[in-house]
Amino acid sequence: MTKGKFNESQIVAILNEGEAGLAVAELCRKHGISAATYYAWRSKYAGASVSDVTSMRKLVAENARLMRMITLRARRMQRDGRLLQVDKAGAATAPADIQRKRGPGNPKAAPGEGEDFRSGAVASRSTAFGTASAGVRRR
Repeated sequence: MTKGKFNESQIVAILNEGEAGLAVAELCRKHGISAATYYAWRSKYAGASVSDVTSMRKLVAENARLMRMITLRARRMQRDGRLLQVDKAGAATAPADIQRKRGPGNPKAAPGEGEDFRSGAVASRSTAFGTASAGVRRR
């Protein structure tokens, strides 16, 4: 995006002149802008002060930085095969190639078949003694 010839504080000052009662045509002629530019600025910065516009610009920049960070982390996780797969019921499970069995030697391994990453609950499954449904496991 190209940098315009007016910064935010100048734009807010021009809009304040317009709100003070100066005619739009005269205001545009005085500052060398078109009426379309004035109305576009008015729709974007309506009623904002210079501090509001500055803080908005900082928030937009921070939001963009955080979105880039999230995207980069998701791409790395996808590349490494660590992203969770969500089944039709909404339960998140690890991809099959990284699922390992829990045991005394490996308590922090990925949950196995039927386990839910979010709550640690185990879905009901059939066992040799019938259908068993366990509650929430502590990790």
